[in-house]
Amino acid sequence: MLKQHQPKLFFLNTVFQNPTATNIEPQVAFKLLQLATQHGFTIVEDDIYADFQTVPTQWLASLDQLDRVIYVGGLPKTLSSSLRIGYLAANRELVKNLVDVKVLMSLGDTRFAESGAASLLERGTYRKYLERLRKRVRDSLSSAVQTLEGYGWDVFDEPSGGNFVWAKVPGIEDSAVLVEEAVKFGVTLATGSYYRPNGEACPWVRGLAPA
Repeated sequence: MLKQHQPKLFFLNTVFQNPTATNIEPQVAFKLLQLATQHGFTIVEDDIYADFQTVPTQWLASLDQLDRVIYVGGLPKTLSSSLRIGYLAANRELVKNLVDVKVLMSLGDTRFAESGAASLLERGTYRKYLERLRKRVRDSLSSAVQTLEGYGWDVFDEPSGGNFVWAKVPGIEDSAVLVEEAVKFGVTLATGSYYRPNGEACPWVRGLAPA
């Protein structure tokens, strides 16, 4: 696919990946960096769920030393989805170009929100809040997994954090059937076909565990 499409950018979650809620394995990380060098593309490491981690894992950006990786993080997933504050790390020249693009595309900044977020970070309030949030998330995920497995579902890999559960019902090959039935009961699921390259039918569904 790399030879055929010759992409310039490759986006991925390395922590609590959407939809599987898994973390990238070291051997996969090294292979991706090798492919990026061989095929000349840049990796955007979307680490928006990193703050849900109790023990941080290895980042692509640190392995690569920001040569072919742009590291992206933010606060919307932990504080508020309406708090559109993020950050990135990249090589110096690329950061300069991205700042120029942001200035051209943004009609205004979020100074009030940024000041509030900075205050939470500086005073340690955000760190204390994360400790409580991680516990709620772990409890919620554990309960969700136990319930699903109790009813015979297969869970892809028990998540250690984040909001997602990737699961399937044995014998059902197209999860769109489950999604349609779930709507009748007020339950929102995402069919696995959304995450397939060409939208192929998939037995897996992504569920969102409430925090």
